[in-house]
Amino acid sequence: AVYVLAWNIRLGAEHAGLDFWLSSISCHAPRAPIFVVGTHADQVSRFDLRQDDYRRRYPQIVQFFNVSTTTGLNIPEFIESLINTSLALPYMGEQIPKAWLNFEILIAESQEDILPYTKIEDIARDSGIFDSSETLQAVQFLHDLGSVQYFPSEHLKRFVVINPQWIVNVMACIVSIKDSPVKVVFCETLQPTRRKYRGLRL
Repeated sequence: AVYVLAWNIRLGAEHAGLDFWLSSISCHAPRAPIFVVGTHADQVSRFDLRQDDYRRRYPQIVQFFNVSTTTGLNIPEFIESLINTSLALPYMGEQIPKAWLNFEILIAESQEDILPYTKIEDIARDSGIFDSSETLQAVQFLHDLGSVQYFPSEHLKRFVVINPQWIVNVMACIVSIKDSPVKVVFCETLQPTRRKYRGLRL
């Protein structure tokens, strides 16, 4: 997957929420390349964006572009870089087992946001994947694509987030108060999931 984060230069970087979206993408697809694209570049003569700081904190960023669909400014360069980056992705040109594709389809049919890994193993068997090591490979492959989120740490390896948007929603519910400890507040819509998966530490 390749991500294009577009923001309106006219509104200013401080109102674009770049940190939130870059953090969300990094969590959702930690290896995916990111393009940060400022739009309406023809309508702004000067603006400030700390590109070096963003590159340091988000090394997934491939390039920054300031474009205008009105004048065509930097559009050809952006398209060329996007195509070249996409073609260079590690899975491009590789043959993927059909069972893995069936696995992804069956996972997507679930109505849950998070599934226990044991349930994922059941879905894998229904897809034609019977070896536990291949199941893990398939899960990690889908994680790299951004289709699911799986973290093999001690507390998280028992679950697979099959709706990555759920993580974004959780992050959106984090309230940070300046000069005080960070307080985590779960939105009401996330409370049922939190109660169901109490072992999942965020």
